[in-house]
Amino acid sequence: GSLLYISSWTRPDISLSVNLLSRHVGKAKEFHWKCIKKLLRYLQHTKDLSLLLEPTHTDNAELCCYTDSDWASHKKRKSTSGYIIFLNGCPVFWKVHKQNFVSSDSSTESEYACVSDVCNSLTWFDALITDIWMKPIQPFTIMEDNESVVYISKNKFTGFR
Repeated sequence: GSLLYISSWTRPDISLSVNLLSRHVGKAKEFHWKCIKKLLRYLQHTKDLSLLLEPTHTDNAELCCYTDSDWASHKKRKSTSGYIIFLNGCPVFWKVHKQNFVSSDSSTESEYACVSDVCNSLTWFDALITDIWMKPIQPFTIMEDNESVVYISKNKFTGFR
């Protein structure tokens, strides 16, 4: 519980580790305890790290997001996705989660699902920031490493593989 709180509010760098470890809470083995100890040592050695939230002197707001997903890493062939959203260079939201469906064909499907999820979050942030700044901030910048997802996103694409 404490690690989940830390990863949710102050340390996005441990979000993936905490997410993966939390899947074994009820059935933790010695390996998982070793991983938890390693994570705690990491936190001890990096306790001086913190999120940098600096005011920006701009009339514009920019949303940028980095996103990534694996493919079928879970024993039931589900994928894990994660992303972090920056507002004017400051991290404001991050999420790591197991997808609730099986990406059957390729990593492109799981990566595209992650981008779709982040678009929903960015739309919500856009509405919030529009209420504050009184002007919309679209288009958003989404950084994605899967070339097929980038191609599909930029082009009208329908059909099969």
